[in-house]
Amino acid sequence: MKLLITGFEAARGELNASQILVQSLQSDELLAAYRDRLTLAILPLNRAEVAPVLRRLLDESRADLALLIGQAPRRDQLQLERFAQNLDDFTCADNGGYQPRGDPILPNGPLAYRSTLPRQEQLIERWRAQGIAAGFSNHAGNYLCNHALYQALHLQALGECDVRSAFLHIPLLPEQTASESPIPTMPLATLQHALRMAISTLLESE
Repeated sequence: MKLLITGFEAARGELNASQILVQSLQSDELLAAYRDRLTLAILPLNRAEVAPVLRRLLDESRADLALLIGQAPRRDQLQLERFAQNLDDFTCADNGGYQPRGDPILPNGPLAYRSTLPRQEQLIERWRAQGIAAGFSNHAGNYLCNHALYQALHLQALGECDVRSAFLHIPLLPEQTASESPIPTMPLATLQHALRMAISTLLESE
C-alpha cells in the first residue's frame, strides 16, 4: 500500500501550518521505514491549478490512500472531515486572485461525497490516547480544502483512480498568532507526532 500526504502552500506573505508540517517531515528519519511507500507534497493555493496538480500527484505516487491536510484557524483540535461539498464559496481570493462566491466545483457533479479513507475512527482513538485533541467534522469549509477533497473523491467515484481519500484540518501553529491571541494553536512537534501516527496506522494496517 502507498500513501500520498499533501499540505497547501501559504497565501502570499503568510504562513500555512499544513505546508510547514508536511515539509518538516520530508527528511524525517523516524519515517525511514515508510519512505518507499510515502509521498509528501504541497498543493497550490490556486483553484485553477489544484485539481490538475492533485491528479498528477495521485498518478505519479501510485497511491492507494490519500490524506490531504489544511489549516483551519479557530479550530482547537485535529479534525477529519466526513464530507466534501460541491461548492466553492471563497471568503478571500486564492493565490491566483480568484474568488468564486457560491459556484459549484463541478456543475454536473453530486452535491457531496463522503470521505473514503479507512481507519479514521482508529486514527482519532490513537490520537486521543496520546493526549492529542481530535475528532470529526462534517463541514470542510468552502475554500480549497473542500475543493481538493471533492476533486479526489470525484476521481474515485468515476473510477479514474482507485485512491481512498480524506481531509485533515489542523490548528494554526503558535508562530501564526500573537502571544495574547485567543485563537487556538497546536505546536509543530505535536502535529508531527500526530502525522507519524497517522502514517503508521494507515500503512501498517493494510
